Amino acid sequence: MKTAKIMKINEKHFDYITNEIKEKYEKDPFEFLFIGSSGFYVKQIADELSKKTNKTLNRDAFRVINQYITELLLNYEPNSTYIDRDFLKVYIENEIGNLVKQFKNDDDEFSSYLQVISKSQKSTEYILNIFEKKWEISRVEQNQPQNEDILKYSELYRNIDDSIDPESNLIKLYKKIEKSLEDFLNQKFDNSKTFQKNFDPISVYKWFYNEFPEILKSERKEKLGKTLIISGFFDMTPIMAKVLKCLFSLFDDVYFYIWEDVMDRGFNSLTSVYEFLKDSDFEIKHNYMGINKLFKEKNISIYQTSDSISEMENISKEIKKKILYENLSPYDFAIITPDNSSANMFADYLNEIKVPYRFKNDIPLSQSRIVIKLLQPLKTVVRGYEVEDMMAMIETGYAGDSELTMEEIESYLRHLDLLYSEVKTSFAQRKASWFNALKEEKNKILSNYKQTEEKERYEKTLNELNSLEIVFNNLFDILKQVKDSDKNKEGFLINTYRQLIKDWIDKDIINLNIFSDDELNKNQSIISEYNALNYFEQFLLKTEESLEKILKKNKKKRIKLDEYFRIISDLTEIETYRDSERYHNTVEIMNLNDSRFIHKKYKYYINFSEDFYPLITINPFLSSMLDNGTKLAKTNEKVQRRNLLISMAFAENIIFSYPISTLGGKTILPSMYEKEFIKLFKITPKKLYSEKRQVLPQNADEIYSFNEALLYYLINDIKTNDDDLKNSKENIKEIKNHIKNTLWNSRNSISIKNISHNKISSYIDCPFKFYMSYIAGIKGDIDFSIFATGNLKHKIMEKLFKKYPDFSQMREKYFNEDELLEEIKKIANQEWDDTINKGLEKYEAIKVVEIEKISEELLVSIGHILNKYIEIRKNMELNYDKVIKTELRVDTDINIGKYKNINLTTRIDRLDITSGDYSYIGFEGKDSFLDELKQGTYSILDYKNGSSFQSEQLLIYYIGLIHSEEWKNKINDNIYLKFQPLTIKDNGPTKNMQNKFIKIQKNIAIIKQKGNSKNFIGFGLYEFYDWLEKTIDSISNSDFTPIAQRDRIHKRFLEEMQEKYNTYSNETYYECDKCQYKKICSIMQYLDNFKIKESWFTK
Repeated sequence: MKTAKIMKINEKHFDYITNEIKEKYEKDPFEFLFIGSSGFYVKQIADELSKKTNKTLNRDAFRVINQYITELLLNYEPNSTYIDRDFLKVYIENEIGNLVKQFKNDDDEFSSYLQVISKSQKSTEYILNIFEKKWEISRVEQNQPQNEDILKYSELYRNIDDSIDPESNLIKLYKKIEKSLEDFLNQKFDNSKTFQKNFDPISVYKWFYNEFPEILKSERKEKLGKTLIISGFFDMTPIMAKVLKCLFSLFDDVYFYIWEDVMDRGFNSLTSVYEFLKDSDFEIKHNYMGINKLFKEKNISIYQTSDSISEMENISKEIKKKILYENLSPYDFAIITPDNSSANMFADYLNEIKVPYRFKNDIPLSQSRIVIKLLQPLKTVVRGYEVEDMMAMIETGYAGDSELTMEEIESYLRHLDLLYSEVKTSFAQRKASWFNALKEEKNKILSNYKQTEEKERYEKTLNELNSLEIVFNNLFDILKQVKDSDKNKEGFLINTYRQLIKDWIDKDIINLNIFSDDELNKNQSIISEYNALNYFEQFLLKTEESLEKILKKNKKKRIKLDEYFRIISDLTEIETYRDSERYHNTVEIMNLNDSRFIHKKYKYYINFSEDFYPLITINPFLSSMLDNGTKLAKTNEKVQRRNLLISMAFAENIIFSYPISTLGGKTILPSMYEKEFIKLFKITPKKLYSEKRQVLPQNADEIYSFNEALLYYLINDIKTNDDDLKNSKENIKEIKNHIKNTLWNSRNSISIKNISHNKISSYIDCPFKFYMSYIAGIKGDIDFSIFATGNLKHKIMEKLFKKYPDFSQMREKYFNEDELLEEIKKIANQEWDDTINKGLEKYEAIKVVEIEKISEELLVSIGHILNKYIEIRKNMELNYDKVIKTELRVDTDINIGKYKNINLTTRIDRLDITSGDYSYIGFEGKDSFLDELKQGTYSILDYKNGSSFQSEQLLIYYIGLIHSEEWKNKINDNIYLKFQPLTIKDNGPTKNMQNKFIKIQKNIAIIKQKGNSKNFIGFGLYEFYDWLEKTIDSISNSDFTPIAQRDRIHKRFLEEMQEKYNTYSNETYYECDKCQYKKICSIMQYLDNFKIKESWFTK
């Protein structure tokens, strides 16, 4: 007996069906079979029936049709092998790779076509979508009567069959995959031929309707059971029609529950199902129901919001309000989102307002952070050790825990000129280039360390380079492990990757035990990643099974690493996982497909705009259609519309929502269905926005999150007994007090053990800068390569004046400028590679230009040294007689007032003997130098490449010399101190500084008077010791107030002397805009009176 029953499309559907089948099932559960349209649909039926019978069900009696037929096959053909859809994904992916290799030397369109699709990570999904249908058509057509129209029940399949261009590359690709798959299905894994022992999903169906009835007869059976129930189908594929007709004949009583047909294009496919039933001898009256009647008892609304944030807040708050005040539970609500970004946004806000939720969206494995991390080593090796991939490995922990931050590692790679090195290379070349660059840098630092006065900075840099070396070692160990698994480039075993992952987990390279049980249960993002990990493991196991079958067919045991990675990475684009497995009493966030047969009291359709309703997925291979896919696009729109209408039918209250504009103000157009629905259901859209958006609701009843409640209580100064709110209010009071009364003094005094001019100068620039650099040890945002040009100039000058130390020698060289210029260039070329690390300047063309410029600048500077060494006034000039020392390092202990035995480290660029000396007598009232030229004395020369001069540097060098064991008895009462610019411009600080000097004579510092005066002024050297002691006092007292918070209380030494004695001063400061800690201070500008200072020339 065949019976067709028409059922309504509404939220009572599952109750109706289970009432219909309950008696039939209970009569004989083991002679009963229920076939549903999808696994979820069948589960809903079984669960509902279980509740009504209050008994454990025979779950084998509730099946999806492909599941049921496959189980029959494996029961009656136990030696057969079933290859599922997951295998087809792997098979197609593998075949595309094989075809690319096969045709790679062909210079034709098809070869190019293969190259293009092989690089698309989602090409497998697109091809499989067409392949399955074309494969089904061709399989069903075999051995069929010529007059049988197998496509009569499916518009989609007819469109595909009619529209594909037979001359297209798509058909060529299909034919080749089809032939390969046919060969595969018709042979055992030992390559001996057999008949249909390997079954794909279509072959299983063919086996069922072609062979299974005969198998039953051979066992003297006619039926599989007594009662067959079929329900839930909206369409009918060619193979399904054949299978169902056969299935009908194998049961005594067949009940086909068909949906009531709706007069809407979205339900056109139902007409074909009705036609199929009539052709199968079911008696059925084809009634149509108007769409108005379908939604007659529904409450339908449209919300318009200002933007996506407003949409999220309004809907989330409405849900919470209904839960609180309308006796509804979270389970009564569903939020249907068109994409994962919208879903995540709602999830975050629901979490904030304490509404339980769960995702029901299918998320591609490729979007999981843990999956991306697990695939990164394979990706790095396959793509040729690209720096970007190696950086990703370091960032995700494969290089181990490091004291260096990612920003610091990236900064070092840039400094070592490794960040933008060649795109692809071998393992050996990449490893050699990285370790060689690191070794060279360490050697440079060690070389400079012996000469520098800044021990701490170089020690810190050496420690960081050692940490970087550990990072490199760990990173290349992992990469070698992956590389070596691809033995002799013959490939690795298919389970090697899982073994590698297990090894990384066992060694804590990938640490999965860093979260507490509480975090695992409550933190949704962590739960999501663990779900992804579980799905990924299952996916790898399934893929290994499929690959094993393919490899056995080809008599192979291994697969190439690049092929394996391509298959795995491409399939993660289409394999999905569920974000959450939490079901009970939660608001469900889901996509449209998942929402179809789920009954909810309220369904919110988010972003009901033209971009998403309808959301027609465009398959790029539709370009191979004769009509460019127009028919298929129209069919897809009908399916999308049907899914929407079904989902709506399973809700009591329907709310469509969309923002009228993006956050940037761009207009968003509503769905093409909006006008139709407004007219059809007589809806008046509700505007949930105003001209001025409220940051905080004025009505306390509209506040649903803790943060909003806290702001409301604070703004309105409302007292509360809630402990969390009280604690938060107290914390905010402390923050407000901190903003107004920020303390910059450390609780403990600072012990001063050593000083250098850099430390003192840094403190004068900004006490907070000193603290960050020398106390906290925080590396700022500074690129030391900016000093490379200055370092190169220093090296050139050192070599030149070591070779020609006498004034007469250098003057003779200078008479032939061209010859001297060439010698400077020669030295520059010799020192270039060891000094310059900046990216572009490594190139030969840039190098030539830069060396030319540097050499000309140094030639000018040498000319000034020879002609204007010390210029007191007209006809009173001194030259140097001989260079005594270059790059002189002095390390000694000194006393500064109450501070005893402070270590002072200096590095003096140059110590000379002058050609003579003039005595200053101004201290005795004459304010001038005696004309008598005396015997030469010492002079300290410090090279400056830039325009920044701090004269305390020269005085610190002087006191270092006079306290050192080697020099204290050599330095007499007279010495000259001078900066020598290495870049001299016609105007600017370098030009002015060229003619300025300090003379020390019997503990008197002699400096030119302020302005254009030719007079000099002398003052006691004790002034400098007092200034230095006051500066050290502030450091010792831990006063580290930033200059952004308070004006400097310590000025540069000569600036203070200018105020006191009217001496010359042209001192410079490094303001905030030149500071390596500017980014840190910029985020502190919320503090009262805290403002970043800019240099005058940047304002």
